[in-house]
Amino acid sequence: MKVIAHRGDHSQVPSNTMAAFQAAQDAGAYGFEFDVRISSDDVPIVFHNFTLKGTTGAGIVSEQSLADLQAVRLIGTDGQHSEHGIPMLDDVLTTFAGKLYLEVHVQPFVPEIIPIMATHLQRVKAYWPMMEITSYEPAILLGIQARCPGLATDLLAPRAEAWTTPKIVSRLTVEKGKLAQARAVHVHPSQLTPETVDYMRGHGFDIHAWDVNDADTLAQLLALGVDQFTSDPIHLFLEDGP
Repeated sequence: MKVIAHRGDHSQVPSNTMAAFQAAQDAGAYGFEFDVRISSDDVPIVFHNFTLKGTTGAGIVSEQSLADLQAVRLIGTDGQHSEHGIPMLDDVLTTFAGKLYLEVHVQPFVPEIIPIMATHLQRVKAYWPMMEITSYEPAILLGIQARCPGLATDLLAPRAEAWTTPKIVSRLTVEKGKLAQARAVHVHPSQLTPETVDYMRGHGFDIHAWDVNDADTLAQLLALGVDQFTSDPIHLFLEDGP
C-alpha cells in the first residue's frame, strides 16, 4: 500500500509545514499531500485554509502579501503559538521533490493559479513521475495539463451529499473526471464498493482514497484493490501495519 501523509505527519508538529513533511519522510511514508494557495503578490505558498485561521494572523490568505504571510506563525498541536511558519511552494519542491511522492493539492479556483503553478512545476520537471496535481475543479486540471503535459492530474471527489448514494457518486465522479481528463479520481472510502470501483475503473480511472484513518477502512481498501490512500494517522499503517 502507498501511504500518503495528509499534510505531512502532523502528530507532533503543525500540518503543512516543512517539519511535518520531514517527519513523514522519516516515518517511511510513500509520500505526502500538501495544499497550495497564492499570496496577493502571486507567490505560491503552502497552506490549507481560505483564511489564516489556526495561525497568529487573520484575514483571507490571498489578500496577504508574501512578507505578511512569512511573518505568521502556526498554532501548534498543543494549541499554543509555534515556531513554524508557512512554507513557500518552492521550499517544498526544492527539499522533497524526487525524494518521495508529492500530492500537490491546488486549492484556489482562480485562473491565475494555472500559469503560476506551471512556472514553478516546470523547474522540477525531472521529478514529475513522483508527483501528482489534484483539484476539485476540472478547469484547473485542464489548465495544468496544457502547460505541463505528462504531469499526472487527479480529480478530487468531495464528500457525498446526504441525497446521494455510492452509485450516484460514482456516476458523478466519472462525469467530472472525464471533463477534467483526469488520470485518477480520489474518492472517500464510504463511497467505495465493489460495484462503484468496477464502474470507475471501467471508465479508465485509477482510484485513490482519502480520509483513511483506521484499520477497518484499510481492510476495505485492500479487498477492493485500492493501493494508494491519504491518511492523517500514518503511524497506524507504517509501524505495525502492512
